[in-house]
Amino acid sequence: MSYTYEYPRPALTVDCVVFLKDNTDLKVLLIKRKYPPFEGKWAFPGGFVDMDETLE
Repeated sequence: MSYTYEYPRPALTVDCVVFLKDNTDLKVLLIKRKYPPFEGKWAFPGGFVDMDETLE
């Protein structure tokens, strides 16, 4: 695999898991993905983070 830079860069992502206790039900927040290859599939909300980006 060829790269345009000296060392391959990892793809860093952060996902969030949000739970809700509603009486006797336990619920979790999900999003439906918009883009291929997982278009229409359920996922935790999140996204890509730059290597030098803070998580705030």
